[in-house]
Formats: sequence, C-alpha cells, structure tokens
Amino acid sequence: MDRYLASLNTSRGKPTMQAEADKSDDASSREVAEDVDSILSRFDGDARAALCAALDDIAFLRREIEFAALAMSYGFTRGWRPALERTSQPLDG
Repeated sequence: MDRYLASLNTSRGKPTMQAEADKSDDASSREVAEDVDSILSRFDGDARAALCAALDDIAFLRREIEFAALAMSYGFTRGWRPALERTSQPLDG
C-alpha cells in the first residue's frame, strides 16, 4: 500500500514505483556484474573455460531435473511438470 501511495504522490518529491523498480534493476545489474567478475576470476580471466564450466553445470542440472521429473507423481505436483526449456527470453543485461 505504501508503494501505491508513493506512486500517486510524485509532486512532493517522493519516489515513484518506476524509480523504485529502476533502483532494483540497477542493484540486480550490479550483482550480475559482480557474479560475472567473480566467475571470470576463478578461471583466471579465461572466458572460454568459464563458459565450458557453465555449460557442464547446465547439462548436469538438466539431468537432475529429468530424474526428479521421473520420480514425481502427478498427484504430488498437482499436474505440474518442470520445463527443460525457457518459456520466455531472458532480459538483455
């Protein structure tokens, strides 16, 4: 409710919901950049090695999801099944 009121009262210098979302996006972008830097430092700046490791991790996690999906009953998940592919495109960062 406070966020809604803040978005309505922009003439008094209070932040708008869009401004709050932009701050959140900036923080997320900084966190992603820090994660990328951390990963590259673990591979001594070798982006190719970092990407190969990430692809290996993706393959491992896909197998884990496939195994988990086989073990889940329809009733337990109420019909939900994990997706192995993204249904929407990620935002460009």
